[in-house]
Amino acid sequence: GMLAGVLWNMGNLGATVANLPPLGAVGYTLTQAALLPACMWGVFYFKEIRGRRNIVMFSVGAVVILAGLIITGYFGQTEPNW
Repeated sequence: GMLAGVLWNMGNLGATVANLPPLGAVGYTLTQAALLPACMWGVFYFKEIRGRRNIVMFSVGAVVILAGLIITGYFGQTEPNW
């Protein structure tokens, strides 16, 4: 209970700081990427998605997210835009 709340708040604070200029584009993308491990946990541990077609569609979506992360990390804003 309490420890989970403290950990969640630390992550939330880190996400907020990551979205501040000049790293807003990269920080926002990385905070949205947190959905990927959560989805993988649901798919592989809790078996929330069943059927080969649905798992393939999930995998394609995960690859698109990872490609977006790589592209944003490579081409993301590197200098302050004051």
